[in-house]
Order: sequence, then structure tokens, then C-alpha cells
Amino acid sequence: MKKCPVCEQLNSLDNHLYELSIACEYFKSEKYSNFSNISEWLKLSAYLDEVLITPEKYAGSDLIWCRPAAEAYQAERIHYSRYSTALTRFLYTSNALEETYRFASTYYSLSPKEIKDNREFNDSKKSVLLFENTRENNLPKDFYHHCENLFLKFETYKKEYNPKISIIKNYPSNHKCHGLHIVRNLRNFIAHGTIPINLVPEYYGAAEMWHVLHGLLISATRVTALYIQSFLLEFSDKFDMNTYLQRMDYEYYLERQDDMLEDDPEHVTLEVPSSAQQLITRLHLSDGFGYLKIATY
Repeated sequence: MKKCPVCEQLNSLDNHLYELSIACEYFKSEKYSNFSNISEWLKLSAYLDEVLITPEKYAGSDLIWCRPAAEAYQAERIHYSRYSTALTRFLYTSNALEETYRFASTYYSLSPKEIKDNREFNDSKKSVLLFENTRENNLPKDFYHHCENLFLKFETYKKEYNPKISIIKNYPSNHKCHGLHIVRNLRNFIAHGTIPINLVPEYYGAAEMWHVLHGLLISATRVTALYIQSFLLEFSDKFDMNTYLQRMDYEYYLERQDDMLEDDPEHVTLEVPSSAQQLITRLHLSDGFGYLKIATY
């Protein structure tokens, strides 16, 4: 299968989440001081290696004497573990988004009608409404492409399972807020236990939907991180680039350039981004500037 040239530019998902967790710590706001809460959820998501499911733990003698049974246990272990890992990583990243909502919602001003009706929205709704006005140059590179990938997977899931969908506002599928609508519903399906969990590709008729659901969770995690990047850029007051560079010891990285070129003649020195916007809108890309590329070179 031909790979998508846009998606090929992406950093691995766990590295993307870790890079974002580090960057989170250097944003500043007069209205909010808990960026470390966002960072810790992202870090936990990045640290997650594998949720291990062991169906053979309670297996009978068929595990030893029956090859088809043993193969079934193995298939369940592999695919339940992979699915549970993707599901757990999405939940951790969703919690980071919820904390991001607490940050962004501090910038929401009640309208005269809301004041008159004595009505106040929750943090997530405030943040979604605020995101309508997010500047396009604060959206990560290829943002709409990755949101469209999520939308296509979500539509396949909807057609198969017909889940009950809730909406904050009826955004068209190409709207910048539509991905938030998908992420919120997917998180609710998991919280309410309505998302399928018992699919194994080796079983008849389950292969296609297992891959759709597994891919949906991975895509939703990626898009959730992209939204967090946008919220941070749009609403924070400052990004402390100097301290961020000190954290990764960028000066030492520059001192080692001759050695790096000797080891790899094609090595290219990574230049410091000119702004937080240039850094954060490319943080998810394999060729973007970031902590891991400097501190762990």
C-alpha cells in the first residue's frame, strides 16, 4: 500500500507526545499556572509502552494440547494488548486536553445573554467556542489533513455501530472545531463503556473493524495533541524559549557539531526556531526542532 506523503512526515506518536509534554512546561499565562498538569498527562501517555493482556492466565489444558486453542489465546493476547494500549494512550492524552480546556476557558467572556439567563458553559464548551476564532497560523502544519483522516475513520465506525452522538455545535466536517467534537464523543464512548472491545482480527468478520477502531484511537490521540498545541499557542502569554533551550543543553549541541559531521557527513545542524509559533506548529514532524533531537542526539 502506498504511504501518504503527508503522514510520512510525522514523528512517532510517543515521541510527539513527549516533545509536547516538555514544551508545555515553558508556556506562561497570567490566568493559569498549571501547565505542568497538561505536561504530566502527556508524559504518561508517551511513557506508556504496552498494556499487557494475558487471556492464557486462566486457560485450561487446551492451551497445551490444542493448537487452535493456543493460537486463539495468542491472537487475543496480541490484539487485546495492542487495542488496550491505544485506548489507554488516548485516554491519557484526552485528560491532557481536559486540563488544556481549564486553561483556555479562563479567556472566555460571558455574553450579555448568558449573563441575563444566568447560564455558564462548562470548560470544554467554552474552549470549543473559543477555538472557533483560533488563528490559522497557530494551527499545526497539515492540521486539516490529520483531522480529515480522523473524520473518515470515525464515519466508518459510526456506520457500523450507530453510536449516540452528542454535539456542542453542529460544525461542518471541514471546520477547525469538528475534530474536537469527534474526540469528545470518542472519549464519552469509552467512559460509558459503549465502544467495542472484543474484536480480534483472526476471528471471522472482525478484521476490518478491529483495524478501523485501532486506527481511530491512534488518529484521535494524534489530533488531540495537535489541538493542545494550537490552544497553547493561541492563548498563552509567553513561551520561555531560553529556558527551553537550556533544558536541552543547546549550546553543548552546537559545540559538538564537528564531531557530529565526522560521524555523519550528511548531518544538518538544527537551528533555533524564530518563534514559539514556528516551534510548536512543527513539533509533531520528524524534521521539526525539539528536545529529543537535541538532548538525546
